[in-house]
Amino acid sequence: MRDLAILLIHVLVTIARLMCPGGARSVVVESLLVKRQLERKLVSFQDYYNKDGVHRRLDGATPNEQSEIMDRKTARLEDYRGEKTLRGLYQGQVAA
Repeated sequence: MRDLAILLIHVLVTIARLMCPGGARSVVVESLLVKRQLERKLVSFQDYYNKDGVHRRLDGATPNEQSEIMDRKTARLEDYRGEKTLRGLYQGQVAA
């Protein structure tokens, strides 16, 4: 219920901003800025997760350290087959 109220308030504020002069431009610019900020935060978290964050499942190693230890295999297309889902509307790939 709380999320619905926040969404409704956000929609009303956006509509009010669109009605002001230059409102459409300000809404577009804000959404682009938010998208770029989110991308930067996700990249920095990904770097932390892979380089600095230790993992219990990896015995205290980071994913980067673990990938250096493990022998990597190259995936081949022959190792996958198509599988129809959503009544044939979508074909996903699964390991053969």
